Amino acid sequence: MTQALVTRQQVFDAADTLKRNGMPVTGYGTYNLLDRVGSLSTHYKYLTEWFKLQGVTPSNTPERTSIP
Repeated sequence: MTQALVTRQQVFDAADTLKRNGMPVTGYGTYNLLDRVGSLSTHYKYLTEWFKLQGVTPSNTPERTSIP
């Protein structure tokens, strides 16, 4: 079974919704808000961009490293 694709706009909209509702903006937050669509890696990738556009540095976004 393959994961459904999540778009950049969907993650941005979910992040905006979380922020507007006073909730922490996290990959898990957007992932759950979008009914677990896409992969967490994709959510974090788009959230990194969202945070940069917001002018903040996310303190709760884990660093991603490749597994050798």
